[in-house]
Amino acid sequence: MSMINIKPTVRKIFEMSGVLKLIPIEEIENIGGTKFEECI
Repeated sequence: MSMINIKPTVRKIFEMSGVLKLIPIEEIENIGGTKFEECI
């Protein structure tokens, strides 16, 4: 499991809380031909 295209403010909160040690963030624009928008 991973998070995709997280907003910078949300990323900072996840960094400070230690969530990123458990769930990585991926900067991906195209997966399987489908463009992902920002998740949060």
